[in-house]
Amino acid sequence: MRLSATGTGRLHAWIDFNNNGVFTADEYTSVLVTAGTLAGALNWSGITVNTLGTTYLRLRFTSDTLTDTLATTALDERATAYAADGEVEDYTLTIINNAYRISGRVFHDSNVNATDNTEAGIQNLGIVLYAQASNTCTVTRTAANGSYAFSNLPAGDYTVYEVATATTADNLSACPPLAQDPNGYHSTTPNSQAVSITNAAVNNVNFGDVKAPTFSLDHEKTILPNTSITYPHRFRTTADGSVFFSVLAEQATPNDLTWGVSLHLDTNCDATLNQGDLVIDSAYALNAGDQLCILVKVLAPANAAAGALHQLTIQSDFSYGLGGTGIANDQQTHTDLTRTSAGTTTSSVDGTGKLSLTKAVWNVTRNIDGAVARPGETLRYTLFYENIGNGLLDELAVYDTVPSFTSLVNGSLVCDTTPTELTSCTPTANGTRLIWSLGGRLKAGSQGSVSYEVTVD
Repeated sequence: MRLSATGTGRLHAWIDFNNNGVFTADEYTSVLVTAGTLAGALNWSGITVNTLGTTYLRLRFTSDTLTDTLATTALDERATAYAADGEVEDYTLTIINNAYRISGRVFHDSNVNATDNTEAGIQNLGIVLYAQASNTCTVTRTAANGSYAFSNLPAGDYTVYEVATATTADNLSACPPLAQDPNGYHSTTPNSQAVSITNAAVNNVNFGDVKAPTFSLDHEKTILPNTSITYPHRFRTTADGSVFFSVLAEQATPNDLTWGVSLHLDTNCDATLNQGDLVIDSAYALNAGDQLCILVKVLAPANAAAGALHQLTIQSDFSYGLGGTGIANDQQTHTDLTRTSAGTTTSSVDGTGKLSLTKAVWNVTRNIDGAVARPGETLRYTLFYENIGNGLLDELAVYDTVPSFTSLVNGSLVCDTTPTELTSCTPTANGTRLIWSLGGRLKAGSQGSVSYEVTVD
């Protein structure tokens, strides 16, 4: 507050905290004012507020010494006693409780039921609180278990938004903001929720998200006429649902050639077509954490000349939950490209080399597939490289980047298997950028692998 005075005196103040119409000694505070201007605060401590709402504030400035008669405990006489000079002013005052709290969690809704069933939390996501009364935004980030909280809030109307990339109120594009899912996730609950505080904290303002499944991988191979090849693909999901695989498009060059195509369930995920790997003709129900392996078998026609080309696009169509969730199906495609050669010998001099890279992840801590991991666990990423062309590859290097929300394990960059024709394999890490430099020339058909480990933040 600000007070201008021509002389030295004391500013006395009372707030009727219990709203009983009487100013008492335990509702009193004061501050000395020298000649000039006071700009500062009046402070009360150790008070008990019995009633919220409208009450009264009395301010009294005087150079006289005021005394409270202890014998009269029901009234502080300083509030009403005679003084030779000064001024008394009364004001209405509204008392509010600033200790309210809004809290909740962002959780991975693996069963896609829009309810937090103590599922894993999603950490380090932005949550924005918009206060309607002040037209202001406050930002916090979720903890390791996905929890968040806004404290010391007055009663009023608010809206809580999930804005994954928000870090501070200053970096918001607007207030109120635009809701935003984490990258690669879909919402199973509304991304903004209206909240009204009256006289109690509001908990369980939760946001459910589900991560999109993964489907891999593109392939390119060269085979002889009247021979077949199988291409392995792997589908992983972190949510309940069902998936169906189909041929989305097929193109042959020349277009008068007839290629054979069939899709099979790779029952044991060994990337080999075995007896019992049945043709896919229906959808498969999956639970969160499941994976499904399929094989695409391609048969080259007997009359195909060298250089004949077959391009096949397959699609995974995943339906979240039991259907009716409001989340659009996740559809992903991959392409298998098959060429024919004229003979059994692959030229390593006059042909053209072509690099194929695949990537796999394994949860080292639990010795399971790495599609799902908890904070603190260790994951091993393995990158497989192969020359799928018909010539040599030189000046070869394999690159990768440390995934978000993980930390590289020191000394974990290794060359697992290196073809004999390569003279060296040197791993280096530059921040989050990882490089394996390979010396020598990689022959057609040769393959190797490199790997590294991370811990989940």
